[in-house]
Amino acid sequence: MALTNCIRFTATAAGKFGQRELLCNIRSLATATVASTPSTNSTSSPSGWEQQRRQHASYGKMSGWQIHAYGVPQEEIQFSDGIKMPILKSPTQLLVRVKAASVNPIDVAMINGYGASVLNAMRCKDGGIEFPLVLGRDFCGEIVQKGLGISSRELEVGDEVWGVVPVHLQGCHADYVVVEKYCLFKKPSNLSKIDASAILYAGLTAWSG
Repeated sequence: MALTNCIRFTATAAGKFGQRELLCNIRSLATATVASTPSTNSTSSPSGWEQQRRQHASYGKMSGWQIHAYGVPQEEIQFSDGIKMPILKSPTQLLVRVKAASVNPIDVAMINGYGASVLNAMRCKDGGIEFPLVLGRDFCGEIVQKGLGISSRELEVGDEVWGVVPVHLQGCHADYVVVEKYCLFKKPSNLSKIDASAILYAGLTAWSG
């Protein structure tokens, strides 16, 4: 999975958190994720990384970035290649192989504990857990599995899609993510994967502001 370095933030978010502090934290988070990524020969090329990812998936595991506690981003973010792959829990969900994901201000804020009580209550209600927590809200990827309630006219395995992950769910800073059908759409052909992964949350914030 490529965690893109094209960091997007809006004037609304910058005004709320303070532009200098926000930029500093986002740089720290991006630096921490890059520093935590393994750099062995087996993963030095895209093909090697993809081969390792498929091997992990065959054992029900995936790679990604997690936090195990709230705190300073560069101290809490950790890379792991033993994360349990998400599975479909309803006929309207899809499993997506993440090709690109962006870092948003909400990711930094959540590492610092933003909305922890409310979001954790929502997770527990849905049968989830607080930690370890995979962050990431915007993504672009390829559908690898879909629920029986999704017709071929809507979406099909192999489709390139872009989407968002609700803030209380496990995020997309990992090889795979599961989301409901309403959270994603086919990716526009005139957008690159990186651009597509950096538009939705930031774009909606800018549009609503």
